[in-house]
Amino acid sequence: MMRGALPASANLNNYGPVPDFIGIWSRSTNTNTTAAYNFPEDNGQGILEVIPGGLQGCAQRYTTGNGNIYIRPLTAAWNGTDGPWSGWQPAGKKPLNDLGLGLLFQAAQHNSTGSSMIL
Repeated sequence: MMRGALPASANLNNYGPVPDFIGIWSRSTNTNTTAAYNFPEDNGQGILEVIPGGLQGCAQRYTTGNGNIYIRPLTAAWNGTDGPWSGWQPAGKKPLNDLGLGLLFQAAQHNSTGSSMIL
């Protein structure tokens, strides 16, 4: 459900699993989009999604205007005002070596015979 624009004074910690906050919010300016207001990155105009469900009852996903995506869940039951939220984690950004794929890429790169490698 589209909720509208986040107010300039919005603190993302206050947007939890209650009917007034569940849904999709937009931020079209960089005003107050800083760590002090619990945004995942400074100058991060974008879209906040408040998603009910999960182990503690809610998660937030924030997509910045330049395409960076962050997510964070509650770390305990909603306290009614401001969390408690985990830290923001980037979604979909993991170096290939952390996935074990970097070595596969390097092995394929060094195959100079022109034949297919099956690993």
